[in-house]
Amino acid sequence: MEKTKAHVLAIDDDTAVRSAVQMLLNQHFTKVSVLADPELLPKWMDSFTPDVVILDMNFTPGMVDGREGMKWLEYMQKRESGIIMIMITAFGDIELAVKAVRMGAFDFVIKPWSNQKLISTILAGLKLLRSQKRIEVLESRQEELNKHWVHAQEKVIGTSPPMTRIKELILKIAPTPADVLILGENGTGKGLIAKEIHVHSDRKSKPFIHIDLGSLPETLFESELFGYEKGAFTGANEGRAGRIELADGGTLFLDEIGNLPMQTQSKLLSVLQTRKVIRVGSNVARDIDFRLLTATNCSIHQMVDEKEFREDLLYRINTIEIEIPPLRNRVSDFPALVQHFILMYGQKYHKRNISINNDAMDQLVAHQWPGNIRELSQAIERAVILADTGEIGPDEFTFRRTPGMLPSGSSLNLENLEKTAMIKALDQTSGNISKAAQIVGISRVSFYRHMKKYGI
Repeated sequence: MEKTKAHVLAIDDDTAVRSAVQMLLNQHFTKVSVLADPELLPKWMDSFTPDVVILDMNFTPGMVDGREGMKWLEYMQKRESGIIMIMITAFGDIELAVKAVRMGAFDFVIKPWSNQKLISTILAGLKLLRSQKRIEVLESRQEELNKHWVHAQEKVIGTSPPMTRIKELILKIAPTPADVLILGENGTGKGLIAKEIHVHSDRKSKPFIHIDLGSLPETLFESELFGYEKGAFTGANEGRAGRIELADGGTLFLDEIGNLPMQTQSKLLSVLQTRKVIRVGSNVARDIDFRLLTATNCSIHQMVDEKEFREDLLYRINTIEIEIPPLRNRVSDFPALVQHFILMYGQKYHKRNISINNDAMDQLVAHQWPGNIRELSQAIERAVILADTGEIGPDEFTFRRTPGMLPSGSSLNLENLEKTAMIKALDQTSGNISKAAQIVGISRVSFYRHMKKYGI
C-alpha cells in the first residue's frame, strides 16, 4: 500500500496509546512522530512542522475538564495556523470536543477509536490543508499579476483636468464596495480604469475576472456568467463554474454590458440583489461575494429610455459613474501619452532613444482619433517600427480619412447610400452605435442588424 506523504504528530501521555497510534499511522503516512508531554511541543516545533497534530484533551492525572487540550490548541493556532488539529476525547467529553472544533480544531475522535475512523479523519484534514495551500498559491499568483498591472502594464496617464479628476475619484472609491459603471468611447481605456480600481481596493489580492460581453455569442451569455452543471445542455460533459463564481472574494468586470440580452439582464439583477448564483441546470443557490465593475461605450441611459436596458439594473450597477473623455479632448496629455508609447515600443522592438519631432507631434494633436488611446498606441507602434533614424517624423503616420460625399462615379444604389450613411454616422460618433443610430433615424437594434448585413 502506498503511503500518503504527510508528517503526523500524536501527543498523548498514555504509553500504550502512543505505541498503538504510531504502529497504525506508520502503515499509512510517510512520517509519524509522538510526544508524551505537550510541554515539549514548543522546542520540538523549532525543528519540525507537522501537517497534522493529534492532541489529547487531558494530561495531568485527575484532570478531566479539557483545559490543557484547549490551551495547546490555542498555542498551535497562534504559532502555526496551517496545521490540521484533531482532538482525542473520551465519550463523556463530546461537548468539550465540539467546543474545540468551534475554536478551530478540524475534528475530534472518541476513545476508544476506530482505526478506520482515525485514518479517514486524518486524510480529510490533509485534503483540506492541501486545498488551502492551493488557494494561497493562486492568491499569490494573483497578487503578482496585480503588481504587474501596476508596474509593467499601461497606467492611467495624464494631468489634464478631466484625467486628474478621474484619478482622484479612483483613489476615493476603490476602497469602498460601491458598484461602478465606466462610460466612454471605444479605446478610451475603460478596462484600464477598472483594473486601477481593483488594484487600489481591499480586494487587490483576490481575483479580477474580466468578461467581454461584446465578444460573446448570445447563446453563451448565461453559461459563461452563471456556469453550468454536467448534462445541462449538449456538450456539457462536466460541470463548470461561471465567471461570477470565479470572482468570489474579488472583482467582476463586465465589459460592454450594453450588449447583455434582456433575459440575462433579469438574471444578473437577481444575482446582484441576492449575491447568490444558480448554475444552468441546477437549483442550488451558491453564495457569492464580489465587487461589480461594468463598462460600455453605448448611451446606456438612452437604451433605458428605448426599453433596451432594464432601468432597475442600471440603478444597481451605477452607484458611481466614471465617464472617460475622448482623446481629442485631452490635448494637454499628448506629450506624456506619446512618450509612454515610444518608450514601451522602443523596448519591445529594441530601438532605444527614439524621439518625435515637432511636426509629427503637431500632426498627432490635429488628428481626431476616433479610436482614442487604442488608435494612438497602434500609430506609435507602427511609427517606431518604420523609423529609420532615432527620430519619428510625420511620414511615419497615416490616418484614416472621415468619409464625406460619395466619390464621383459611385453607384447611387439605395443600399450603397445606406451603407455610406451608416459609416459616416459611426465615424462622426467615434463608433458609438447608439448615437450613430440616432443620426440615421433607426433603432440601435436595427442599426446592429444593418451593420451585420453590410459587413461594417
